[in-house]
Order: sequence, then C-alpha cells, then structure tokens
Amino acid sequence: MMEAEGVVEEEGNDGLSGCGNEDTNQQPKLSLHALTGAMGQLTMQVVGMIGRRPMKVLIDSGNTHNFLSAGLAHKLGLLVEDMPIVSVRVTNREQLPCSKVIRNFTLKIQGYVFGTMCFSYH
Repeated sequence: MMEAEGVVEEEGNDGLSGCGNEDTNQQPKLSLHALTGAMGQLTMQVVGMIGRRPMKVLIDSGNTHNFLSAGLAHKLGLLVEDMPIVSVRVTNREQLPCSKVIRNFTLKIQGYVFGTMCFSYH
C-alpha cells in the first residue's frame, strides 16, 4: 500500500528544503491511516498506474508530503536515493526517521500523470 498526494515538484527545487528536524510547520507529517493503509475520514483510495502496474493509491489530506514503502519501491525497481535523515511526525505523535527519497516518481491516475518526490520508509 502506498500513499501519494500528486503534488508536482517545482523545477530547480529538490523538494527537501524546509524539511527540518524541528517541530515546525514544514516538518513532514504522515497520518496513521496512510502508514497502515487503513481508510479514514480524510482518505480516499483510487487505482493508479506506476509504469504498467496497477496500484492502490491512498490519497490522504492529512499528509504534508508523499510516502512510499521501501518494500514497494524495491519491488517496482524504483531508484531510491539516500538523503539526510528527516524526522517525519506521525499523527499519533511518534517520529519516523526517513533517510531515503525517490526524486522522480511518476504516477498515472485517471489519465493524469503526476510527477513528484516521495519519502521512502520502512
């Protein structure tokens, strides 16, 4: 199960600026629903295509960034890069360290192609 919001990254921006370890408005936030793949009041599940593979996509308006499990990234053969550790705040107040990123992630939903960056978590 993965989560994506379909935020298109601006050209020239690596998407990591402002993702500090302090508890600021810019700290990445991940809902517990997205982390567990469960449906919730602020979530919507759709079918998207990653390459030629159909995937369930959980769109969660409670998240600030896009997230993809390390296991799914590996299965799909996506390029996962190291990055400085970013502390992601889960809605239950736990901190999830994230040190991997997929910079050129593309996802197709209902004929629309979204290019974005995803944090990869274990």
